[in-house]
Amino acid sequence: MGGRRFRPTVEELIDFLVIEVDVGAVPGWTAKVEAGRVLFEERQLRAGIRRRPQMALEQLRKMGLVD
Repeated sequence: MGGRRFRPTVEELIDFLVIEVDVGAVPGWTAKVEAGRVLFEERQLRAGIRRRPQMALEQLRKMGLVD
């Protein structure tokens, strides 16, 4: 599901349990979950760029961010 790089995360599971299943959560849980999600996504993006640098460069050029 989602492959090696884009699979469901622990943060998504926690989100699901708290929101959909209505398990109890401590105050401030959303900020912690979001911080974990951002860290995971950044790591996965960096790994994807290392694996396909040419594709990343092409996209940056299309966006006008690189000459």
